[in-house]
Amino acid sequence: MSKRIEKIFDFIAHYKGPYSERIQSSIKYPYSLENCWTYKGSDKIHGGKIKITEKGYCKYKDIVDGIKRQDDKELNQILGAMRMVHDLLEDFDSEELLYFVYNTPEFEGYTVKSSEKDKIEDSNAKERIRRKLFNLG
Repeated sequence: MSKRIEKIFDFIAHYKGPYSERIQSSIKYPYSLENCWTYKGSDKIHGGKIKITEKGYCKYKDIVDGIKRQDDKELNQILGAMRMVHDLLEDFDSEELLYFVYNTPEFEGYTVKSSEKDKIEDSNAKERIRRKLFNLG
């Protein structure tokens, strides 16, 4: 993980891998993006899920359209990379996402406290990911 990103989000090793209190707080209490998503928490260990609302999608579109109008090459490259990551990972279930994170060298130090790593390493997540990536072409 980039040292710059690491400093901004202040990641620590946690029960399911990399965790950031700043990101968690931003999701639960979005000051500048109120009502742009819903959050359904479960418990402290397992986290929760967010779902973008119609207002959130409109806000997202406004931001993306603004970036495109600026004709900023670097920002457009970042948007392109974000689209690629989204397209790659959008169909992964939570077990597959965790397998992907646990096997990414940049996140290696963040899995030491994971209560899920051994179970996921022993699952068929690797084979499911391989099939999904193969089917992408």
